[in-house]
Amino acid sequence: MNTALIGITAVLSIDIVLRTFLIYLNISWLKKPMPEELTGVYSYEAYRNSQEYQHSTLQLLLIYQLAVFVLVMVMIYGGVIQGVDQFFRSFFASEYVLGVAFFIVIGFLFQLVRFVFEMYQQLVINKRFGFNKTGVQVLKEFFVKGLLALFFGSLAYWFLMFSFNWLGAQFWIASWVLFGGVYLLYNFINQRIIANIFNRNYEPLLGELRDEILLRLKKYGISATAIIVRKNTLSQDIQPASIVGWGSGFRVILSESAIKLLDIKEVMAVIAHEVTHKKRNHLPELLFSNLLQLGLLLLLLWFSLSQVFLQQAFGELPNSMHLGLLVFVLLFSPLALFINALLNSISRYFERQADLGAKRAGLADELVSAIRKLAAENLDNLTPHPAYVVFYYSHPGLAERIKYLKA
Repeated sequence: MNTALIGITAVLSIDIVLRTFLIYLNISWLKKPMPEELTGVYSYEAYRNSQEYQHSTLQLLLIYQLAVFVLVMVMIYGGVIQGVDQFFRSFFASEYVLGVAFFIVIGFLFQLVRFVFEMYQQLVINKRFGFNKTGVQVLKEFFVKGLLALFFGSLAYWFLMFSFNWLGAQFWIASWVLFGGVYLLYNFINQRIIANIFNRNYEPLLGELRDEILLRLKKYGISATAIIVRKNTLSQDIQPASIVGWGSGFRVILSESAIKLLDIKEVMAVIAHEVTHKKRNHLPELLFSNLLQLGLLLLLLWFSLSQVFLQQAFGELPNSMHLGLLVFVLLFSPLALFINALLNSISRYFERQADLGAKRAGLADELVSAIRKLAAENLDNLTPHPAYVVFYYSHPGLAERIKYLKA
């Protein structure tokens, strides 16, 4: 009896049952009447349209998660993992090259399934409900992200292998320092450098709105070096605004949909919300939480790599780092659900603080009006189930936000 395999299968089965149950709960609440706080956001027809969109999206998510579960079971019990390992082992003597080749094949299978469902979401569901999507852009993003994942994933795998073989039990600390530093560096330079190089969807904001925003920020003691408009991308522009940057030289980024939908006072309410995030140092606190999560995951990775019996879940294969890493990836998914629930609870707390910051600035009604308009534009779910909110929502539900803003 393969105890490790039974344990992995049990964990994955519990995970898919829980995820399926959460989606079922959320779908069941789509039949609820419109919350009183949201009367006027939609007409009856528009409300039913938004709920139908959510129903279609949730159904697709459910089928996707079931498809991934079936793929994992086929890979484990159908001999795919063993076959891929043995095939490349006959060609490559280097454990590093073997591991990279192994994950290219396994990762491609998962990405192929994800790509099929992403295309269906963009070209069938989103097109049906009026979102402007193009298959060419989806394909281009999939290809570019795949190449970047291959490049950086190969570098990360080499470092993990090198540090594990060299440092042993201390390897997770060295990896934490390196990957944590890269994470912080990325957040520091992303909006200043990377976005400017790779994202052509940004353009400077001009006119009266720019002057109003700069004046408002000056009152808050924030000196903005630029006001940027982010043109609509493949996904709905759910984030209407953000203030990015460290130290001096903040940049305000507004979505194109926010500028089109909102009047000046509503935009200023959204800006006041973002200013509260900045004033209360929410971004550094979230970064710190993510760094703690990273350290925990690397500690668990060390445990997975150091336990030979876990790698033997896939049969009589030579102990290899890529097999231990695969075990970790499989077991990480259930753990990630609960880690995300914790991080989302922190995020929702910060969002409530930011909303109340806009309220203290005398812009509660304008913020309510803004989030109602944006919810209608993005066909938001107006009746999310509380359990689904706990695990998946980084913001409080729309009805809850309006209730405490009007209290």
